[in-house]
Amino acid sequence: MSVIVEQIKSRLDIADVVSAYLKLEKAGHNFRARCPFHNEKTPSFFVSPSRQNYHCFGCGKGGDLINFVEQIEGLDFMGALEVLAHRAGVPFDRGALKTDNTLDRLRTILEDATYFFESNLTNDESAQKYLSERGITTESIKKFRVGYAPDGWRVLSEYLLARRFNEEELVLAGLVIKKEDTGRVYDRFRGRIMFPITDAVGRVIGFSGRVIVTSEAEIAKYINTPQTTLYDKSVALFGIAHAKQAIRERDRVVLVEGQMDLVMAHQVGTTEAVAVSGTALTDRHLLALKRLSNNVIIAFDADSAGVTASRRAVDLALSLGLEVRMAPLPSGQDPADCIKTDSRIWLETLDKNIHAIDFYLAEIRRSETNPRTIKQRVSAEVVPAISRLPDALEQSHFVSKVAAAIGVSEMPLWEEVKKRIVPMPRVISRAESVEAQKVEAPVSRLSMIAEKLLGIYWWTNDDDILQQAGEYLITLKTKLMPRQNELALKAEITYNEPKRAMGEIRTLLLEFKREVLREELEQATKELRQAEELGNAEAVDSALKKCQDISQSLHLITL
Repeated sequence: MSVIVEQIKSRLDIADVVSAYLKLEKAGHNFRARCPFHNEKTPSFFVSPSRQNYHCFGCGKGGDLINFVEQIEGLDFMGALEVLAHRAGVPFDRGALKTDNTLDRLRTILEDATYFFESNLTNDESAQKYLSERGITTESIKKFRVGYAPDGWRVLSEYLLARRFNEEELVLAGLVIKKEDTGRVYDRFRGRIMFPITDAVGRVIGFSGRVIVTSEAEIAKYINTPQTTLYDKSVALFGIAHAKQAIRERDRVVLVEGQMDLVMAHQVGTTEAVAVSGTALTDRHLLALKRLSNNVIIAFDADSAGVTASRRAVDLALSLGLEVRMAPLPSGQDPADCIKTDSRIWLETLDKNIHAIDFYLAEIRRSETNPRTIKQRVSAEVVPAISRLPDALEQSHFVSKVAAAIGVSEMPLWEEVKKRIVPMPRVISRAESVEAQKVEAPVSRLSMIAEKLLGIYWWTNDDDILQQAGEYLITLKTKLMPRQNELALKAEITYNEPKRAMGEIRTLLLEFKREVLREELEQATKELRQAEELGNAEAVDSALKKCQDISQSLHLITL
């Protein structure tokens, strides 16, 4: 394991790896960018080529190039290692580096199931005919590994059991259902076109199956893998592995609803598209996309359900600080239908995308003529969207625009917006929790100086700093070891050149010693008071002498 890690690190530079995801700008000997892990306007995310690490001074996240790929791709250690090994040209055998045999077996099961579905598609004329009629090309079928699940109760399960997997593993993979009364299992997906859902690096984590025959009303058009160890519907996005590079390059993501929509979109060149795959859009979906681009174009179905889903997606995306635009499709159509009918209409619709709030306003004015009704709908539909904008200047822009459009003054509109502003509930991150603790318990001046000294020490490897500072700093060094990379990078950013840092060492050491003595004097003064309260003359004399000695030492320190 350590050999592979060292090979990867010796062949890859962290700045090159990070620059594939973020736009880096030079900052002295380092690079900086806006952090991909939290909202910020001023860049506080730094990459150090000399130390081969990164750190964000805003949210506290940091580490080496493996940690970075883990965090930005949402992968585990082995997944990040596999991505980087491929990039570095280092042979990678996951089987020889197993860290969790269960996960590896589940991945193998899903890969075998994908192959099974692919093979069955080539043997089923009705499934091939259906895909052809929907406009899906052979190239797209291969690209997205589209397959077919035969219409039998145990066809897939028998195939996988013959490959020496057990029923419990098939249940864990989400491929079969176990009957409670008999304990027997049967295939979850039967008689369906199968779309493998992958993680960001292309590993299959689940499936979405579309029925071909829809005459039976009780049969769901789509069914997905249930929540499993590998498949989390609140995070998974269909097509993300194929779309992520295009999203970065074009600095936008096109969000569609279904698998057919996604495949057809990619087929005509909209390779920055991803699909929510029939599940409700979550903040985790959007935050994952925000790491790639801050610009989202929503192109959901133009039916009533699609309009409702679009409105929810807009509200959620606006509250997360995303730039949200709409690509309104012809009435009643979904992207797949639109593209099949005339792909030029789809591409023109994307090019003519408009801000979500502008779209809401235009739709109301188009469908209503009564001024009072227009104002009521603006209050109900547009004002809540404006209130979700995180930026006050952007709110002001749309308040002015809407007020002018419907013929009202800005003041009452502002009042309505302010009434609707409700902070979004969210989970507090570890970094935010740490920051909150800092506010509650302010860092002492002694700690601040100690962090500066240790940062310079870890940056320059100058042992004289520890020797001159004494035992107190050596003790703090052990305590602050987990923050070594952060403090060293901070010193490098602050001073840029070691000579500049060494020029301040004498002053910092004197300040450090003075603060140590001040804390000692404060403690000695407390001891003196306690001795006086107890009436212990001997202890009073001892504490008084201690206070005098410390005061004398303080007096001798001159900056």
